[in-house]
Amino acid sequence: LGVDVVDLGVRTTADGALAVIHDGAVERTTDGRGRVEALTLAELQRLDAGHRFSADGGQTFPWRGRGLRVPTLSEVFERLPGARFIVEMKDESPVTVKSLCEAIKARGMGERVVVGSFRQWMLDEFRRACPNVATSASTLEASKFLALYRAGLAASYSPPMQALQVPENAGGMAVLTRGFVEAAHGRNLEVHAWTINDPADMRRLLDEGVDGIMTDYPDRLLALLGRK
Repeated sequence: LGVDVVDLGVRTTADGALAVIHDGAVERTTDGRGRVEALTLAELQRLDAGHRFSADGGQTFPWRGRGLRVPTLSEVFERLPGARFIVEMKDESPVTVKSLCEAIKARGMGERVVVGSFRQWMLDEFRRACPNVATSASTLEASKFLALYRAGLAASYSPPMQALQVPENAGGMAVLTRGFVEAAHGRNLEVHAWTINDPADMRRLLDEGVDGIMTDYPDRLLALLGRK
């Protein structure tokens, strides 16, 4: 489609491989059972990764039996060498931090990746291991910046990250406002909104100055941008 960035999540298998898979368990998307961390890479890659996908509520499964399997991050980097990525560490494994840093360095992807996690300790460890790779804010860091912004103190914040990746609303409160975006830009932070699927919401956030939009429907955003 020509999207700017591919957003994916990684988890470590039982034998230490870095697999690209969102869920902690394989039942929702494959024909297998079990937790990713309990399966070896070989066991994980024997599963049909297209088994459950349906675009019509389960009437048809167009990718079932087509040989799709869960890839490693290195395989994705190799297949898409010119792409840019948001890589989220989905599990709670120190091995994931180490393996991700090594994979980025080995493929020379340091300038093409933003790394994120909801877990502060994982981001702290990754930043120590790979200080030259951009990261997004943890939940704690994003909440701290939001609180400082609302108190009129955003200019005092010294960000350890390069991007704020946040929802439009959280806890019944608006997060993404023009003022929030401007305050983030004042601290040299990009603002990426997730997960925005309605074109009207996309347009409003673009007008407010966000730098990126994460969406399940990139075709809608590309059409809005005149790039379809």
